[in-house]
Amino acid sequence: MMLIDKLNSGGFEHYEISNFSKPGKYAVHNTNYWRGIPYLGIGPSAHGFSGKTRYLNIANNAIYLSELQAGKLPETIEELSLYDRFNEYIMTSLRTMWGTSLTKIESDFDKVFLSDTIKNIKPFIEKNGLRIKIAIWF
Repeated sequence: MMLIDKLNSGGFEHYEISNFSKPGKYAVHNTNYWRGIPYLGIGPSAHGFSGKTRYLNIANNAIYLSELQAGKLPETIEELSLYDRFNEYIMTSLRTMWGTSLTKIESDFDKVFLSDTIKNIKPFIEKNGLRIKIAIWF
């Protein structure tokens, strides 16, 4: 808590579990990752995300260049199920000061995910270990 208090008193926000910044000066790539926004990975070892798939480029520079010159994309693609995407959303959003949005769960995932989420968080709300607030997701 001492670090958090010191940085907060210096005008920094604790916007993600391991990140601080001046207000509005968040790491763009990482914030997009935590919010599930697609991103492009270019070059050896780079990762990319389309919203429904994730890919990893081969790490070997020589093989990467050779494959590109042969007209091939040297990548491994992982198809993410709806369940995978939901779990990833929960895991990454809880790392941030913005938290998890029930509205996003309702709009982006099957209705069963919303009802199960509400059922699972209800005991924490009743014990005052969790709170729901109305907020605008930036």
